[in-house]
Amino acid sequence: HTADGRLLKDLETYQEIFESYPMQKALGNTIYHYCWPATFFLPFVAEQIALVLFPHHAGCLFIRSSKELEGKKAEKALTLPIMEQAR
Repeated sequence: HTADGRLLKDLETYQEIFESYPMQKALGNTIYHYCWPATFFLPFVAEQIALVLFPHHAGCLFIRSSKELEGKKAEKALTLPIMEQAR
């Protein structure tokens, strides 16, 4: 049913059909299933892994294998670079 009580089969123009609530609900669900999780979730998780966890882990392995990096040098090697936050 539309907001004014008409059935979908009684609608005559494409604009009336696309503006009806059932059609908008169906299109919204389709877009949601298309976008979740590939657009709304995975990029944010992958960004943290690629920009924070992986460099930290690689730095730990590098420090562990190098006898020259100790103390302040090791701490400096593990600091993350300043990130651009201008999104």
